[in-house]
Amino acid sequence: MNILRQIPRTDQALHDIFEKCSDYYQSNTAELRKIEEFRMTYTMDKAAEWYTTDSFVYRLINKALRTEDIELLYLFRFYIVDLCSQLDQEHKKLLSTQILTLYRGQIMSKEEFDKLQRSIGSLISPNGFFSTSRYVSVAISFIAGRCNMAEERPVLFEITADSRLESVIFADIDTYSRM
Repeated sequence: MNILRQIPRTDQALHDIFEKCSDYYQSNTAELRKIEEFRMTYTMDKAAEWYTTDSFVYRLINKALRTEDIELLYLFRFYIVDLCSQLDQEHKKLLSTQILTLYRGQIMSKEEFDKLQRSIGSLISPNGFFSTSRYVSVAISFIAGRCNMAEERPVLFEITADSRLESVIFADIDTYSRM
């Protein structure tokens, strides 16, 4: 993250995102409309809002982080910096809360699930941003009836988070969510 923050923010960086994303989604008119909306409305303070929108931003950022795609991470560098900065600001608001219980519903491949089961009792660290909810019902809604049991597994995470830990930044961005 520190490296990304050192790279100058330029208009060309934004233009590159629009161009690459438009090429990638050239046959998807719904995503092309969202790319245009992003181009017209994006500001630094809207990073969390765009991440919580079902759109190309969420999908491509997660893909880049999950697969460690350096080219895609570089393409979205300014956005990732904006999102981390906004999460850091929101995290500071939680410092008085201390311990939170959060939930995440996720569909995993059978292989990912088996690997996770072998890690029970161990620390796991996801590549990327981990969207959660304070409400178990919201987390369950993301997995209910959405997987092919032959190849996938629904997983419900219960996460205990201590806001006093400085090594992990998490934030309540419910007010920004468009989902």
